[in-house]
Amino acid sequence: DVSASVRRLADPVRLQEEVTAVLADLRHGDAAALIAFDRSPVVLAPMSADLATVRDAVRGLEPGHGGTDLAAALQRADALLRDVSATRREVILVSDLQRSGWRDFRGDWRLAPGVELTVHPLPAAAPAADLAIVRAEVPRSIVRDGAAHPLAVRVANHGQQDSADVPVVLTVNER
Repeated sequence: DVSASVRRLADPVRLQEEVTAVLADLRHGDAAALIAFDRSPVVLAPMSADLATVRDAVRGLEPGHGGTDLAAALQRADALLRDVSATRREVILVSDLQRSGWRDFRGDWRLAPGVELTVHPLPAAAPAADLAIVRAEVPRSIVRDGAAHPLAVRVANHGQQDSADVPVVLTVNER
């Protein structure tokens, strides 16, 4: 899970350490693949018995700014396993398991028979608010006249804790 919520909870090194720990449990002769996902899954390392290649791909994991679609990630992993003939087939999910990551799941899909799911939750570094900008209103055209133009944003709280007086900062071109 390389979604924005993971970025908030764990730095890239922490995420890489968690995935590396999962890979440490694999034995000679096992095969693995690596899928990174936020709103959509991306295969970073295809299914291979060359575990060094998968470990190398882990070094590139870095949480981004996207939302989370856990069902899409699980479906992609399941599809990779469909053509694997092995006595044991397993999807290992490393995620912060944000409830919003299941938003698009309608309950009409399951892992293929014989595929196991193991979940490794990413521990929270510290309690944090789960806030997101869900709407922004900007002027239709902005003339570079040096005058201030109003912007409005709506911030939604998806977390368990109440939040008030939350600072919101707009950054454009690193300014």
